[in-house]
Amino acid sequence: MNFQKQSFAPTLAEQVSVKPVGTDDGSLFESVYCPIRMGNAAPIAYGGFTLGVAVAAAAQTVPSTHKLYSVLGHYLGPASTSSPVRIQIHRTRDTKSFATRRAQVTQDHNGQQRTCLEVLLDFHVVEDALFRYSEPPAYPLDAARPEDGISWEAQVAKHVANKTISRKVAAVADMAFAPSEAFFEGRGVPEGVSSQNLLGIAKTAKTTQDDLPITSKWSSVWQRMRGDRQAAASDAAQWACLAFIMDGALSFLPLTHSNRFLDDAGACSSLDIALRVFQPHVDLSQWHLRQAMTKTADAGRTYSENVLWDEQGRMVASMTQQSIMRAPSRPRSKM
Repeated sequence: MNFQKQSFAPTLAEQVSVKPVGTDDGSLFESVYCPIRMGNAAPIAYGGFTLGVAVAAAAQTVPSTHKLYSVLGHYLGPASTSSPVRIQIHRTRDTKSFATRRAQVTQDHNGQQRTCLEVLLDFHVVEDALFRYSEPPAYPLDAARPEDGISWEAQVAKHVANKTISRKVAAVADMAFAPSEAFFEGRGVPEGVSSQNLLGIAKTAKTTQDDLPITSKWSSVWQRMRGDRQAAASDAAQWACLAFIMDGALSFLPLTHSNRFLDDAGACSSLDIALRVFQPHVDLSQWHLRQAMTKTADAGRTYSENVLWDEQGRMVASMTQQSIMRAPSRPRSKM
């Protein structure tokens, strides 16, 4: 797979920022930056980008008292990395407790606006809690602290030293996931699958979960956002960045958890998303643990989930997706 270098914003908050386009009702926005790709050799946008700008735009149309709690919808077509996208916001509901927006992300394609993503976003005022509880991650938080994790750079270097990947493949891997490394400081939990097989890129690597069924396997990484905290100080910026990170690696997670990578599938991309936010205030400049598991697969589709916890053990958000996963029609070139 041939991954080319690409340029992106200095910080994630800037990358997913939007600006209003001249309409009287303030319902049309445009991304400040062009979409970026991640883990895809083709010039096709990473889904977390289009989702992030949709959240950023919708959040600008609701009162500050209302906090994001769900984003539900479908990826309807690929966005190109060559031009910005537009986000049309439709006001569906406005009450004292709830605000609902429908966001349609489009991009110019041969002189016409092609729809890439359509989502329904719900916002809710903060109410008193009758219950407070959170399911714990698969691997205990107190046994997997950020300082005990392994960086992407260290993972790559380890596989090169062990000869499970070549230096050429290492360079390709770094290029494929450069935006993630630029925007986030990451520490993979060593016991997780992706930390041991480099997201499936190191296909011959043995993992401690090899004997488990695929639905019991998990991957976890501690992440915190790089850059100036003021750039992402608003709730809207944090939610947009949250949408970006929660989309990560879900479409090809079944490949990762079976020691395979993108070149082992005929097609692999997200179809739908369900992002649910459980904490009204998010601060991604602090360490958060993201755990990924895949649940079921059939009929050319897979269903997987990312769950995010803060250091206090509170579940912050969940992202579930169905994704297309087609078998290759013919032998594919390897990385």
